Amino acid sequence: MSIQDTIAAYAEGWTLGDSEKIMSAVSPDMVLDDPNVGKIDRDALPDYIAGLKSAVAELRAGEAHDTLMDMSEVVIKDDETPVSIWAWFTVPGTALAGSALIKVADEGVVEERIAYYTSLPK
Repeated sequence: MSIQDTIAAYAEGWTLGDSEKIMSAVSPDMVLDDPNVGKIDRDALPDYIAGLKSAVAELRAGEAHDTLMDMSEVVIKDDETPVSIWAWFTVPGTALAGSALIKVADEGVVEERIAYYTSLPK
């Protein structure tokens, strides 16, 4: 799979909440860094995705949505490998929103770091 195909598959996987599509795009050494749970390696990624989907379903309180999350403001820096992708994400039907930095090499997505947008306590 080309780097561009990997990026497209990974983005589509997260948009739809499709674990198989996400897993098809990640490298054997992939690490996802979520400040709420820490670093997740490839082997733990399916459980992380299932947990996220469950948390989102609870936050949505039965409200149906076509997507798990929506991505916008996508910026791709592809003049070196790994390719860097920055994206803003929102989770429809919830207050969840944030930014992700994703690194993609020939072997797939090698890293993703997430930062959540939230209000500080007053």
